[in-house]
Amino acid sequence: MAKIVRQDIDSLHGVLTVTIEQSDYTAKVDKELNLYRREAHMRGFRKGKAPDSLVRKMYGRNITAKAVTDILQFEVQEYLSSQNLDLLGQPLPQEDQEQFDFDPNDRIDYTFNFDLGYSPDFDVKGISANDTFEEYVVEVPESTIDADINQLRTKNSQPTHPDTAGSDNDVLNLEVVELENGEIAEEGIRHTFSAFWRELTEESKAAFGKLKIEDILDWDPFALLADRDESFIKRYVLDIPVGEESPRGKSFRFRVIQISRFEPAPLDQEFFDKAFGEGRVSTEAEARQLIREDIQKMYSQDAGNLLFLDFQKKLLALNEMPMPEDFLKRWVKATIEDPSDERIDADFPNLLKSLRWSLIKNKLTDQFEIQVSEEEIDAKIREAYLSMFGNSPYITGDILDNLVKRGKENEKEVTRIIDNIVLDKLFENIRNQVKIVPKHISAEEFTAINEAAYAQVEAERKAAKALDMLEEDEDE
Repeated sequence: MAKIVRQDIDSLHGVLTVTIEQSDYTAKVDKELNLYRREAHMRGFRKGKAPDSLVRKMYGRNITAKAVTDILQFEVQEYLSSQNLDLLGQPLPQEDQEQFDFDPNDRIDYTFNFDLGYSPDFDVKGISANDTFEEYVVEVPESTIDADINQLRTKNSQPTHPDTAGSDNDVLNLEVVELENGEIAEEGIRHTFSAFWRELTEESKAAFGKLKIEDILDWDPFALLADRDESFIKRYVLDIPVGEESPRGKSFRFRVIQISRFEPAPLDQEFFDKAFGEGRVSTEAEARQLIREDIQKMYSQDAGNLLFLDFQKKLLALNEMPMPEDFLKRWVKATIEDPSDERIDADFPNLLKSLRWSLIKNKLTDQFEIQVSEEEIDAKIREAYLSMFGNSPYITGDILDNLVKRGKENEKEVTRIIDNIVLDKLFENIRNQVKIVPKHISAEEFTAINEAAYAQVEAERKAAKALDMLEEDEDE
């Protein structure tokens, strides 16, 4: 058994000295060498008859190195598990660690020295009844409700078919054919498509506004729609595959197949039942209130996310803690593939911030005794599948249970779900500990604040990706 001695330099740093004596590895090395000698095919010797000295010379260093490092890794892991040390990262070989030759003929004691980084000891500040936070309450503008009502009325409208087009709510169903010398070209373009009246150019409106069903008009398709480039016209109006040449000319004939006018549905009970569910709404005022509540729910969810960011910001500010920074920089450099000093220096502040938040989060998770049950994981996976399939009535019972079972086989996804559940519970626990003051704000102001906050979060997340890789490395 290896000899292990730990020396604590200070509250954040320690040194682990591991000595593997020759008696710890000699038998293992000799056993492996004998196996090699019996199985090796070496030129000039029958199988199993190669001299021990030759086998030792060819394979001895690798076998010795593997035997020693296997013992080293096992003993260090066993020691750390038994001591229950609160480490940051993994032990790092000291920079002046002796490099061994692992000569199989020189059976010596091997001593390895590792630097340790300890998590700081702290109590979380900032979650008492004296700590005050503002939570945004967004005032839903009437114009937003108007837009939603109009969208629902248009969506649930029944089309009429006027003789001629002329309203922004009109849709023309047109056939276009290619002409050659004033006649329909054989094997020429023939395509049927729909165009919104409001998207036509003014010249096209003047011309097509005179047409009735089955009327024809020779017209340039590239002058039909406003604000559409040639590639769009070729693809959508003329149905020319991408990469093919343009038509022989710009001579085309259009035929009006149908004109549909989508007038907004009247605000009657039929519309209310279709748009909101049978019996839920019977007046415009009730419909507007339901829309307002749905929009406020979305705003409330975003406001809650901003409140959590404020929790995080304040807790980070109030819980400055010393960190073994030099050790962590070495840890990052040892873990990330091909790191540069410039990259590490640039990303390190955000990495430290993420690491500090992780420590605070873990401390509060223990403090609030937050746990995640199998039932909660199943419920989240079930909820995700139901949302994916649009709450289909066919995704129920055994089918849904099998989907949940399959979903739990994805360890990464389960870890992500657990993290989200923990964060939700953490948010609620912090919220119950502190004082929350509502702050009323307009939708425009809130949108600007929300977008700015998440732009910053995304920038910090990109810069701190290294932490995710390091934590994955620790898990392995």
